Amino acid sequence: MNYKDKVMIKPKDIFLFFLTVIPLLEILLILFDDRGLQIWRRKIHLDMIHEEEGVKFGAFMKSDAFDKILGWDDPAEVPSSETKYIAQSYGDSFTLTVSGESWQKQFLKLNGQGIINLGSQGYGLDQAVLKHQKVSSNYNDIYNTKYSILGINGEMYRKTLNYYAPNYFTTMQEAWFVFKPIYTKSNNSFKLILPPCDDKICLINGLKDINSDIYNNIKNYDYWFNHEIKKPELKFPRLLSYTIALPKIIELKMQRKYRAPYYFINNHSIDLAKYLILNFCETSYNQNITPIILLMYSKYELVGIMKNKREDEWLLKYFRLNNIRYVDTSLQFLKYIEEGGDIDDLFGSDSLHFSIKGDSLVSTALIQAF
Repeated sequence: MNYKDKVMIKPKDIFLFFLTVIPLLEILLILFDDRGLQIWRRKIHLDMIHEEEGVKFGAFMKSDAFDKILGWDDPAEVPSSETKYIAQSYGDSFTLTVSGESWQKQFLKLNGQGIINLGSQGYGLDQAVLKHQKVSSNYNDIYNTKYSILGINGEMYRKTLNYYAPNYFTTMQEAWFVFKPIYTKSNNSFKLILPPCDDKICLINGLKDINSDIYNNIKNYDYWFNHEIKKPELKFPRLLSYTIALPKIIELKMQRKYRAPYYFINNHSIDLAKYLILNFCETSYNQNITPIILLMYSKYELVGIMKNKREDEWLLKYFRLNNIRYVDTSLQFLKYIEEGGDIDDLFGSDSLHFSIKGDSLVSTALIQAF
């Protein structure tokens, strides 16, 4: 037998190889299915909207939480007549807080001056700034506050790209039939699109007709809707599904290693963050109030900062360039960790929001800034 005969691979051998390997890979890939919940196309609320009963469409708009401009709002804290308030604070649940001893309360205990808590659960940066524009002058007239605080954490940047809430809050039924405002950009100019409906019939017509203006706005402007529908479906053959999903798998791995952006998804999200923060500052200046940006960080972000992988470094430079006053709470958090503290002690049972200890570090950072 010569050398060519020894190395020649017959078509039959190739067929047998794939006949053996591909079924084995199909079985092995099943083991990875539950690790890819962010990879595969999920069933979102718009997929099942035609199954919904009409009465459900109007339920949220009849609730006290509904707001025509903001989408929703939490009941405002009633300030105490016995407290001298130095500031108003706006933001999402990191500002509202869930620890039971908010950083505003702890600030009052340590400083003797109050901060009015106007945070609301689930807010994007856009909603927090719009709420500030809507109510801050009323609070300033009554309490003569010196500062307006805009509390920001990373998820708020991502939520500015959302219009129909269930496209972002994919697992929360409380978000069904709920819209939020969204900013679009055309010819270097931002335009605000408000929640489209304040009655049931409008919502039914808008969501059940895929050719409606409401549905078209979702398709055109809601980043998270398009992000979801572009994902591959997990189906047989799995090998093909995983091959199609490979770019997304790589992206997620890069994000986990802080090598790809997670909070600032695209240039629009960066430009919009600048625009909104400048709007917040301008509204404050017009009321003779000093604006302060309060930066609060998740566990993921803090670990990244400790590794010198900071996604918002450009934002800090932007603040300094524009003389925008800000408080970087990560300094207090990292100091606590460097002195032997456990990072897990700074977060509550959900591992997302701050614990009482975490909120105490926010109040300490503010006291030092003031």
